[in-house]
Amino acid sequence: MKYIYQNTDWHTFRWRGEKIQKLLFDIKKAQGYLRGKMEALGFDIKNNALLQILTENIIKSSEIEGQILDKNLVRSSLAKRLGIDIGGEMLISRDIDGIAEMMLDATQNYSEKLSKERLAGWHAALFPIGYSGMYKISTGRYRADEQGAIQVVSGYAGNERVHYEVPNADVLEYEMNELINYINTEKETDYLIQAGIVHLWFFENLLAAINSSEEITGKVLQIAEFWQKHTNTVFNDRQIKVLNRFMDNFEGNLTTIKWAKMCNCSQDTANLDIKY
Repeated sequence: MKYIYQNTDWHTFRWRGEKIQKLLFDIKKAQGYLRGKMEALGFDIKNNALLQILTENIIKSSEIEGQILDKNLVRSSLAKRLGIDIGGEMLISRDIDGIAEMMLDATQNYSEKLSKERLAGWHAALFPIGYSGMYKISTGRYRADEQGAIQVVSGYAGNERVHYEVPNADVLEYEMNELINYINTEKETDYLIQAGIVHLWFFENLLAAINSSEEITGKVLQIAEFWQKHTNTVFNDRQIKVLNRFMDNFEGNLTTIKWAKMCNCSQDTANLDIKY
């Protein structure tokens, strides 16, 4: 069996422009609509929308890998790095802090050149103690094949079926250099098509990424529309903080006790905030 990466021209991606032009137009139209909504919002609301997007990105990306993270801890770690006060200190594990640090570097410093060293830093941030669960791993370097080729296999012993075999470790350096060079130098291709190619080339999870992005965009639009409708409504800082938390999939009933803890205020003040 010959896999796609074993073809000499597999890096030469082709597509039918006429087939995807309408899709690209619809996506860019939605992006423009979202930008317009965001521009009409205040600085604090924009920051909270950014916090929401990054939190959801981390949660959904981790779910793809089978890792379920505590949303409140992720949000708290991101907020600390973005300088956003969401109230209440939380004890955050090093692995969640590492994921937040990696995500912020990737999304906020996207104009910087990608490199092997930067990828190694992201990998080390994801596994700060050098373990994945109970298993010790080598961080900051490409995979080696000490235990043989890595395969996707089904069937019982003696009757296995190999569905896919990943590229050998000895060609990873070359393959990764090709990908990094493409990301850093490609300027002529539409950025949406380029992003799709990179996903297909490296992540092999394009559909899951698109689904996550659609869900996140929908949530942000709903939040933006709420604040747009209440542009002339006067909220105090505590009310804004709780409203943002409430729209961030707040669990359970909202009580004056919870309000007071989130805003570091008395229950009497919380009661007045709720009423007015």
